[in-house]
Amino acid sequence: MRYDLNSARKLAIRVCVASGASKAVALSLAEATIAAKCSGRSSVGFAHLPDYMEGFLDGRIASTEEPMGDQIERLSSKGIHIPGGSFVKEEIDLPSSLVATLEKYY
Repeated sequence: MRYDLNSARKLAIRVCVASGASKAVALSLAEATIAAKCSGRSSVGFAHLPDYMEGFLDGRIASTEEPMGDQIERLSSKGIHIPGGSFVKEEIDLPSSLVATLEKYY
């Protein structure tokens, strides 16, 4: 299935929040997921998102941690995407089976 980046981001945020993540954590994970997919690292992008959902649901992953400004500054100085930046790609492909798995969380 083809998703424009905004729709893919909204999907990721929606499933994260539905699994117990705070809005800030959901946004951060959604941005990281989009960045991974857009940079060709699919195995740590959307394919890994169900593992995060299970981690939020069973308490293995903290759902309320907020990123710190100095961490964001350090990452951006190394060329790592920071929310609010832009991507070269306009759309991404997500397997139908993965979308079906993610839809179980909301």
